[in-house]
Amino acid sequence: MEFIKKNLKWFGIGGCVLALISVFLPYISMKATAYGLKISESASLFEANESWVIIVCLVVAAVLIFFKQKIFSLIPLGITLSMLVLYVIDDIEQMKEFEELYGSYAKVY
Repeated sequence: MEFIKKNLKWFGIGGCVLALISVFLPYISMKATAYGLKISESASLFEANESWVIIVCLVVAAVLIFFKQKIFSLIPLGITLSMLVLYVIDDIEQMKEFEELYGSYAKVY
């Protein structure tokens, strides 16, 4: 327990760096194959218009954690979390439309 308390700052900064990397990676892929036709779609947060807000919030949170302002770092982390939830909800709706369009041929990964 003492190890975690001693290195909490670095765990927080590491979490922000991992979240920052994940912004650029696809988090959902959809594929459909029917009659020799292959269709593939994927979504990442970097494709969104407001992705710069997420990137700035994660950098600000990492800086605040580094300077031991843990309470204030919750503000940009909360903004990031709420934006992520909204994007995932929107992508789930798009995934349902994809499945309705291609029916049983569609697979979501």
